Amino acid sequence: MTFEELLEDIHALEEDLLVFERKYGVLSDTFWQSYQKGEEPKNTSWMLDWSEWAASYKLLQERKEQYFHAVNCWLDENANIGFPELIERRACREPVNVYTTPLPHIDPDIKHNRIPATEMSFTKPNLPVLIKEIG
Repeated sequence: MTFEELLEDIHALEEDLLVFERKYGVLSDTFWQSYQKGEEPKNTSWMLDWSEWAASYKLLQERKEQYFHAVNCWLDENANIGFPELIERRACREPVNVYTTPLPHIDPDIKHNRIPATEMSFTKPNLPVLIKEIG
């Protein structure tokens, strides 16, 4: 992922949040505090908006964290040239590859998070075992 891609995501998410802030008349930080407490709108037609607002807010925080992590990694790797070089490259729209932390939607590590299925078999039918488990 490049700085450009991170910045595009951040700016698009900020624009999305601005639409909600204008519609509902509060800053996203204020909304998020309420949403984290489990508070819901009285007007049920707002539920979809609030879910989208919360998802956009959370994703923005993750992208900003990725951005700052990427900047710090780039600076560590390029300590001899420093931050002014990064700004110059970005101002000239040169792509700068960065390392980013994995996004939360990456598939889980099922190899290490298995639930034992001791009654399952490759040599006999498994349907009775499954019916017993869900029944």
